[in-house]
Amino acid sequence: MTLRSACVSLLGSVLFAQPLTHPFPFQPALWERMNPAWLTLSGTSAGADTGWISVRGDEFVDASGTPRRFVGAVLYFTACFPDSATAIRVADRLHALGFNAVAFRGIDISNWNAASILRPGTRSDELDPEQMRRLDWFIFQLKQRGFRIYLALHSRWTPRRDDGVPRWDSIPSGGKIVLYTDPAFQHRHRQLVRKFLEHINPYTGRAYKEEPAIAWLEFSEENSLVYAWRTNQLRYPGGSLSYFHSRQLDTLFNLFLRRKYGSDAGVRSAWFTPAADTQNFIRNGDFEDEFNLGWTFGVNSAVAQALFRLSELDRHQGRYAGLIRIAQTNGSPGAVYLYTGTTTVRGRLYELRFWARASHAARRFRLLLYNAEFPNQLLGLYSDTVLSASWQEYRFRFRATDSAFAARLLFYFGQDSGDVFLDDVQLRMLNEVPLQSGESLQTFSIARSLFADLLGTPLPRMRDNAEFYTELQRSFYESMARFLRDTLGYRGILIGGTLLSTLNDLWSMQALDATAELSSWDYRRNRSQPQGSWYIANTPMLGHTGAGSLPELAHAALRGKPTVVFFAMPFPSAHMGEMATLLPAYAAYQGWDAVFFHYLADSRETYSLPMVGLNKHYELWAQSAVLSLLPSAALAYRGGLVSPARETLWLNQTRDALLHPQWQQGSFWLQYGTDNRIVLFRRVAFDSLNAQRQTVLPHRYIPELAQSPVDISNLLSDTEELLWNARDTLFTLTTPRYLAATGQLSGILRFGDIRVERLDSGRIGTVSWLSLDTAELSRARWSLLTLSSRACNDSAVWEGSISIWQNWGKAPVMLEGMRIRLSWLSDADTIRLYGLDSTGRLASGPFEPVRLSGGRVSITLDQTHPLQRTPWFILFQSWKRPQDTTDIAEPHPGAGSPHLSIPSPQPAQDQVWLEFWLPPTGTDARLELVTPLGQRFSLWQGFSDGSWHQLSVPVSHWAAGVYRVRLLCGDRQLSRSLVILR
Repeated sequence: MTLRSACVSLLGSVLFAQPLTHPFPFQPALWERMNPAWLTLSGTSAGADTGWISVRGDEFVDASGTPRRFVGAVLYFTACFPDSATAIRVADRLHALGFNAVAFRGIDISNWNAASILRPGTRSDELDPEQMRRLDWFIFQLKQRGFRIYLALHSRWTPRRDDGVPRWDSIPSGGKIVLYTDPAFQHRHRQLVRKFLEHINPYTGRAYKEEPAIAWLEFSEENSLVYAWRTNQLRYPGGSLSYFHSRQLDTLFNLFLRRKYGSDAGVRSAWFTPAADTQNFIRNGDFEDEFNLGWTFGVNSAVAQALFRLSELDRHQGRYAGLIRIAQTNGSPGAVYLYTGTTTVRGRLYELRFWARASHAARRFRLLLYNAEFPNQLLGLYSDTVLSASWQEYRFRFRATDSAFAARLLFYFGQDSGDVFLDDVQLRMLNEVPLQSGESLQTFSIARSLFADLLGTPLPRMRDNAEFYTELQRSFYESMARFLRDTLGYRGILIGGTLLSTLNDLWSMQALDATAELSSWDYRRNRSQPQGSWYIANTPMLGHTGAGSLPELAHAALRGKPTVVFFAMPFPSAHMGEMATLLPAYAAYQGWDAVFFHYLADSRETYSLPMVGLNKHYELWAQSAVLSLLPSAALAYRGGLVSPARETLWLNQTRDALLHPQWQQGSFWLQYGTDNRIVLFRRVAFDSLNAQRQTVLPHRYIPELAQSPVDISNLLSDTEELLWNARDTLFTLTTPRYLAATGQLSGILRFGDIRVERLDSGRIGTVSWLSLDTAELSRARWSLLTLSSRACNDSAVWEGSISIWQNWGKAPVMLEGMRIRLSWLSDADTIRLYGLDSTGRLASGPFEPVRLSGGRVSITLDQTHPLQRTPWFILFQSWKRPQDTTDIAEPHPGAGSPHLSIPSPQPAQDQVWLEFWLPPTGTDARLELVTPLGQRFSLWQGFSDGSWHQLSVPVSHWAAGVYRVRLLCGDRQLSRSLVILR
């Protein structure tokens, strides 16, 4: 068989249709207005809060001082400029699904009129009237529904020809880097920002700089000068900068050095490194002292057989060489090892050299240098390499990351069997030159260092490079903040950006109001062949034993600053339910203040698509698996139903760490790292970025992580509400009013007295149960049950489980059906289950439970049944009052009329008990008392939400007489007589 035919055969065996099991179409309110009545927590308000959001401690508060949390949707490009009717529909839909914030990004593109606020032309000094009309109307509609706006002031803008910015046509894509470095670019951009923020929205009558709905201003989207340095973008040639902009940055660097040191002599003095101690720091590296060998040999496996001895017959020089003979090994590098002691000085440059050979070519081995004392960290040298069959010299340069008096040079040989010969091992300190020939401040010719050139750059010089880039970034953020605050008078929240690649990025933003970070799980990977093919890993984040992407989001948490997080996952991942469940739950636990789903749409056309658009992997507009779960998850997060962590694990950083970003490689930018899973057990945040000492291995303070091995099936929060089971890829959340499970959902799950059993053969899924009133789930009069599994476009054809590149599918989006049995303890007299349709209205039922022994009840939710093809179910429970002998009648799906009753005995003396039913129409509703003289007093005000309401009204201060209790619901009115006797 030829290679070509073999590949075709393999592809044919992998390629198969992977349809959803029992699929049904579902799109939450794609075309019709959604009724939020059943998707609202009792006591929450749908009205717009017109005051400014501000910061109190590390949380957002509204004008009344009430803490506020936000669930946001990100919009890009033309999706930010819908037509007037679509704007209303989008705002309604997002509000009904639980969103209360929207982020606008990518509205400043210079060469794409449909995605820009700018008037077409050769200058950037005028706003486009039509585009602004669309944006103004959209923001007005969002404001009417209580939304807050997160606005990126710079996303993609680059100057136009007549903007007066030198070399405008050679600025890097999106203007990302020069925003920090080019004064002319900054000046022109601020003129544009002023023009936009001083624009008056005709629908609100306010300039955007005075609009409280514009709650957050982000200075630059996904931008970082330090990240550009770290990723080698700041060089010419070979980077992202033109010659002009590279030299501009060179000039700024030399001016920075001139201000700091004054002269070449000052630079040489600051960058001076004492002469190296050139002795060999390896004792008996040539193995000549057979009586004081200085080397330790070990076999660390029950299946490895090996020995060490001196060899006289085969050596490179002298009388002896070291011989490691391995008869048998298990393949683990550490199964056979040889080490010797040495010392290191922090920051000094070393070279390790030795001669070696193996009994066969390409023989693998590993070497490293580490501290044998706490915290047992690596010291800058770690390498996997191979040996040849003939004697050869091997050299490794490294910079010591710490001073260590008990360092160990360790060779691992357990990968293969056979003989290894080692001779003339030397470790020597090297001299370094502060300035290269021809470098001078006088000629602005002192070069900037490459981030990765840690071995070719003296450490003091590299520190100044780090300080230069960090200060340049900090200066931009703080000057921009002064411009917005002092010059324009903006009163909202200022955020630098969402790209925290290093500690330096967070440090440079610490003077701003809040911090933000963006992370994701999984991504699209393109393949060269077949042409146009791609794939995703399609692995669950829950299966990751290091807490997935949560630690990266936690990087943004800083004492005294609210935290905003953005998160993305790609379609057609089977694990999108994790996104909608894990993110809000852990955001609540960590005390993060806003969660943005990245992203909802990037095109106006998306709003009319009943499917996930071709190659729109990150658009959520039609992603039913996420959107169906959001009402419950968003309400639980915003309503504080998930408890915050009981304890905070405070981390400290130092200025020394700031100046050595190359050594920020450990978790949370800690030099010695930590266990990323600390975020699953405690709230994690930075206490100080300028402490005397950096935190060392903070996971030691969490008992579950201090033990070994860690039980990955029981990663339980300190509130005991959130359980991450990485072994079984399952997450469960248990609170009195909200429970959820997502991941490998099969078999039986228990939440205290509540039992959830999956009855179908599927494995991936999410189930949640949310109390819609203030009672615990088992006592809740109304509650929302949500079931969601995999979602995909209809007729999509899978390549294994990783791609649908050959057939993306068609409309509509289909959800995979599940069958779930729910049982719990309940003494309710009446229990009914109703199905909601895609607009949130009662559509089917009632479905009755089964009464079990011991006071338990059981009800089955079956999405494979024609009447239950929905992810949303309303559970109704009612109890008789002790004096009653009849049931309280629950509504039926067709109930369209309000109901009012006064079950309290009459005449009334001290108080009266009122009950009223409102149909699920979403219209305004109110209850009022009318006196015998015709005066009206409001008793209750809200909207028609499809539920029963109970109200206790004191009447002891009313005079005796006959009153009327009047219920007004849309165009319907009901009234009942009320007699008060004295």
